Amino acid sequence: IVCNQLNHFLHSLRSIKSLTEQNLIRHACQLVSKAFIKTIKNCKKNIQNEYLINARFQYECTKLENTPMAFYPVVAANGRSNILHYQNNNQPINSDDLIMLDGGCLYKQYASDVTRFWPINGRFSSSQQQLYEILLTVQKDLIKYLNSGDKFITRGKLNILTDQYMIRYLREEFILSRTIDDDHAKRIINYLCPTSVSHHLGLDVHDCESISFSEKLESGNVITIEPGLYIPLDCTDVPSIYRGFATRLEDDVLLTDQGCEVLTSICPKEINDLYRLLDERDHSDID
Repeated sequence: IVCNQLNHFLHSLRSIKSLTEQNLIRHACQLVSKAFIKTIKNCKKNIQNEYLINARFQYECTKLENTPMAFYPVVAANGRSNILHYQNNNQPINSDDLIMLDGGCLYKQYASDVTRFWPINGRFSSSQQQLYEILLTVQKDLIKYLNSGDKFITRGKLNILTDQYMIRYLREEFILSRTIDDDHAKRIINYLCPTSVSHHLGLDVHDCESISFSEKLESGNVITIEPGLYIPLDCTDVPSIYRGFATRLEDDVLLTDQGCEVLTSICPKEINDLYRLLDERDHSDID
């Protein structure tokens, strides 16, 4: 019990980053964002295997400032993003696959952690775009909430809001039936969104894990915001055209007295920005 109490006390101190630590994490986030941009630009339409994207991402991180991985990347194509923490990264890529890359690098031992998602053929289908835009909107709403002035934000509250946003937008798009009651909708969302929407970030990727979801987030905390939607192929709660879609969008956020700063903001996630990057790959050699 004493050890647990000490661990929690130390994590509470460690979770509030000094200005020096904030700058180190900010730099790690800038490096990984640049590596993502280069990786996506070099992800050609005819790329054949997940391990090639994995290799490219690690190469881009190393080329920037010889930055090591914060964790082994996740490169998942063809619905394998439905496997949480999939890390085989060795399966073939088809011409119409969606790619999920979850990766981070270390800068002077401080971690970054980002996830992006893109269509290998350069364009989402209409159903894929619907789901992607819902995820993006949920993430933006959560970041907006961090800037709302609420003086008692917790990771537990972020999880509750994520469920509420997800139910609202899936109903608006008629992906989730409007005839089911809220309790039933909540059970479906817990099934399709089984992970927490945030974790602390710092010297560890999942930093300060003894801090509970009910504890107030403080200025100086760095957390991820990563809503995810994982729809199994056999899921009967949504129309068939949406089944098999699975990804998350993840950015790193510094909490401040004024709200928050998105440390990975230069890493593209708007659909048109992703399309521009994917279009550029057809006019540039792999370097």
